[in-house]
Amino acid sequence: MPNCFQLIRKTDPQAGPVSLNLIDREVCDYMGVECRPARYAYGWFDTIGFQIASGKSFDDIDQILCEPGCVVVDQLREINQWLAYHFTAHRWVERSASYSTDDRPALALFP
Repeated sequence: MPNCFQLIRKTDPQAGPVSLNLIDREVCDYMGVECRPARYAYGWFDTIGFQIASGKSFDDIDQILCEPGCVVVDQLREINQWLAYHFTAHRWVERSASYSTDDRPALALFP
């Protein structure tokens, strides 16, 4: 069951979720780093995004990242605070039936 999340802009919630790639470009602009197509800036999606999808609030994440002196952690805290200022997180768990074709019930076409 995958944990999922979306970020919705606080200034325009009616617009719905914002593309994570667009958010990454905005994070890159904010942090003054070059965007790379295959990686999110400072791995924010794998750290902050994972925590959001797991049900953590931005405040919870800030406490988790409270490891002083680590440059990457300091940058992730800054990104987390920026995200918290600009976005609201929406999270859910997808529940889907997962089975092989052999496990599917047979379809009776004739009585």
